[in-house]
Amino acid sequence: ERFRMEEEDRSSQSREIVLREQRQLEDQLLFGDRMRMEEEDASSLDQAGVFREQLRIEAQAVSEEQLRIQQHIVAQRDLAQQILDDYSALRSSRTGSGGISFSIFTDVGDSQNAALNPEEQNDLLCNIFTAYTRMRRNDPNYDRSERDFMDPISQEFFRTPIIASDRRTYELSTLQDWCNTQSQRGLPFSSPMDRQRLNLQVAHDMGLIDEMITAITWYRDEVAQNPDVLRGPGRV
Repeated sequence: ERFRMEEEDRSSQSREIVLREQRQLEDQLLFGDRMRMEEEDASSLDQAGVFREQLRIEAQAVSEEQLRIQQHIVAQRDLAQQILDDYSALRSSRTGSGGISFSIFTDVGDSQNAALNPEEQNDLLCNIFTAYTRMRRNDPNYDRSERDFMDPISQEFFRTPIIASDRRTYELSTLQDWCNTQSQRGLPFSSPMDRQRLNLQVAHDMGLIDEMITAITWYRDEVAQNPDVLRGPGRV
């Protein structure tokens, strides 16, 4: 009986040791889980902080881009308005005289605003007439391209378009330079395109001037509602 009781005591002690070790292991596992959860929480907080910072940076970038676009729109509208004023002034000064011819060497004044940057003006006109002709592309009665608004000699956009006797439209100053060069060389005045004899009487191309005014007016009003028209292809 005494041996049996001692054996039971040893068995009971063994069970207590096993239970104690199990409790220690469970405590360690719980502690490990708690530490892991705390680390995950800290990592989540860090990630959330990084994400919030990314959102703040992106929002700031979007805000700055929107501001830049808005400033660009205002600048483009102002420039378009200045160009429109020049062509409108040209139109007003020639009203009633569209069919009246004049000598190529007549000084009719420069319709270009001297305060405007010529390259910047030419780039904007390229965007204007490219967007305008693209908008009119579905019209079966419209067949112009942006190049129809350009002088065939200089490849610059018209400031004072005139119709010569060869029935082509030129920039007045460009055709004047061409005729002056021929005169200095003692050559007969001829068309720069086909070398046929050229009459020195010209007339303003009022139809083209009117269409240029229409295109610039459309662009000035459209750019505020649809900024995509700003994405022109650059200079022709």
